Amino acid sequence: DGPWTDFRRGVIGVNHLAYGKNGLGYGMILKGTHDLDPELVRWQKEIGFGSLRYPGGCGGTHRFEWKRNAGLSGPYYVMGVVEFLAMCESCGAQPIMGVSAHRGTPEEAAEYVEFLNAPADDAHPWARKRAERGHAAPYGVEWFEYGNETYHGMTCSTYRKNPALEVRPITPEGYAESYLAFRTAMRAVDPNVKLGVPLSGSGSNWDRVVIARLGTVADFFVIHT
Repeated sequence: DGPWTDFRRGVIGVNHLAYGKNGLGYGMILKGTHDLDPELVRWQKEIGFGSLRYPGGCGGTHRFEWKRNAGLSGPYYVMGVVEFLAMCESCGAQPIMGVSAHRGTPEEAAEYVEFLNAPADDAHPWARKRAERGHAAPYGVEWFEYGNETYHGMTCSTYRKNPALEVRPITPEGYAESYLAFRTAMRAVDPNVKLGVPLSGSGSNWDRVVIARLGTVADFFVIHT
């Protein structure tokens, strides 16, 4: 019975795993199609989630390749970038997009921001690819996260089961340095984007090093309890 207070609606959200249930987004995609299940979208909208996060956990983020998941290069999870953002628009929720800290380059991340947020004109070939995928207007994605629980290293189940996967290991010092390079490249395309840093919240050496190096620079931190 305490007093009511305002809060940022985006803090109430859902972590959508692109790879869940055979790539069907845990049922959000109708089997055999690339179409969202309208009933589940309606339920999600009625609940009122302020944010939806993609591509989810370590199994999706560590190896995330945006061009593939946007349907531009080879097969991809049915819950791809375009499908996920259509769901966000249908639900009125802010998207939070993960960028791998274990693979890829700052230039690749910058191209991702162009695909998502730039006008589809001759100066932005990746944005024209977005228009070809059916969304002429920029998505205007603001929130990104650099990696997902990168402090785990290769201990998550995906890599225990597949030790031959090529994913670069990373130290907290290397993570911080790489974060700065990715942030600079992404914000050069769209200065409005914010790149977040996941932390374990355990007081670990990883957290201490990353906070010491990025505490006054990072756009936001995410505590993964």
